Amino acid sequence: MASILDLLLTSLILDSRSGDKDPPRRQIVVFKEGYKPSAATVAELGGKVLKEIPLVNGIACTITEPISPRLLSRHREILRIDEDLPVSIVAEHNFPLPLFLLLLLFLRPAPGRSKNEGEAVPWGVKMVGAPDIWPLTRGEGVRVAVIDTGVDLDHPGLAANLRPGINILAGGSPPQDGNGHGTHVAGIIGAVGKGGELAGVSPGVEIYPVKALNDKGNGWLSDIIAGVEWCIKNEMHIINMSFVVHGDNDSLREML
Repeated sequence: MASILDLLLTSLILDSRSGDKDPPRRQIVVFKEGYKPSAATVAELGGKVLKEIPLVNGIACTITEPISPRLLSRHREILRIDEDLPVSIVAEHNFPLPLFLLLLLFLRPAPGRSKNEGEAVPWGVKMVGAPDIWPLTRGEGVRVAVIDTGVDLDHPGLAANLRPGINILAGGSPPQDGNGHGTHVAGIIGAVGKGGELAGVSPGVEIYPVKALNDKGNGWLSDIIAGVEWCIKNEMHIINMSFVVHGDNDSLREML
């Protein structure tokens, strides 16, 4: 009987200890200039590699146990270790009420239509004076990347302006929007405005969707950095990022 009680007590102690473990933390291990990011180094720190992010010469990883200063001192090739900060879209319910009302006004269709038949102009697009510039340029030839939840690739108001983008979260999959936020943003930037659809500020731009946030509108700084790197390599003229980064660190500043 005593042995059974001893076993139960030991089991309870082990369970309580296992429950004390912190969940793995997402980190960005940044290497000094002249050192190639090393998966072996990350493994020695107890980390599991998620992806390499050359833009900051680093590796995104998960680390379960705290890294001791003694262990870190053995790796002089490491410049710093930053937290992989969480990122999320700006939800409407988080907006201050006056700002939310202003957004609704911006999106409200203005009375009448533009000089182009069948083109509805939202109030906000009209108020910033965009239609006054359209006779000179509608943004043709300008490459705009939208780093967000993706874009609805079949949206009739965007299809003519969409160009091949990238899905940072699932390589090889299309950057399809399962949330709506990225499509909304892309529409404000460059909806075509034909057939009664609302026109964007620059209805002639080329829109390149970069899906770096999931369908719930959440993501990580490392995925945003990877998206920015894709934009640089593909020579985007403009990068639009409409989200909140929860925190601040050197990797974020270096990206910007």
